[in-house]
Amino acid sequence: MSFEQGLFAYLSVYPGLNALVGTRIYPMLLPQQATFPAVTYTRLATPRLHEFEASLLPHPTFQFDCWAIDTAAQSGYEIAKDVATQVVTALDIYRGAMGAYTVEASIVQSERDGYDADTGIRHVMVDVEIWVV
Repeated sequence: MSFEQGLFAYLSVYPGLNALVGTRIYPMLLPQQATFPAVTYTRLATPRLHEFEASLLPHPTFQFDCWAIDTAAQSGYEIAKDVATQVVTALDIYRGAMGAYTVEASIVQSERDGYDADTGIRHVMVDVEIWVV
């Protein structure tokens, strides 16, 4: 099992996030004809601490994009913000299992807003550094 599979398994059952997106959590790209809201994740980098030629504690940084469109009841921006809040709640200061991996620490680094004028899709990007043992 890859770390990404463990990450998906953890996020897809996290109650607040699951209530909003179910299992619509995808690696890198939204599928064609995606249902919203949804989340994509991309591994941005995996720096490692090194000590005496041994590689220790990989700590990948992931970008989570929380996607939404306007509905009759709520703006896409508000929905994307709600999804991003659940991603932050699930991952900030998390310590524990993600599949076969143990997370020593998970730290939210930043959040940014985005908008695609051509499609009207709004998204909030959340960057998270995850220290894996």
